[in-house]
Amino acid sequence: MIHNTATINLKSVNTTHDKEGSLIAFGIAEFYYRSKEGVVADEMPFRSKGAPAVVINEQGEGVHGTAEGYLDLLVDNSRFAHFKLS
Repeated sequence: MIHNTATINLKSVNTTHDKEGSLIAFGIAEFYYRSKEGVVADEMPFRSKGAPAVVINEQGEGVHGTAEGYLDLLVDNSRFAHFKLS
């Protein structure tokens, strides 16, 4: 896996609570990367819990931010790489 920091845009934000009452924010984030065609946008699901979820819920959709994690490259037979930030 490759450690990556990506600029993201929160496209959708949903919330729920766990059994202990902690806030969980989840939804779809759009991230950008460079390919030989230039800057490419892709989407990925996100999930956060506790204090980060509170901030995400307060900011809502359309907010730009930074995501940090490990990037899995999944290559299929169509010659395109699929990205997942975990």
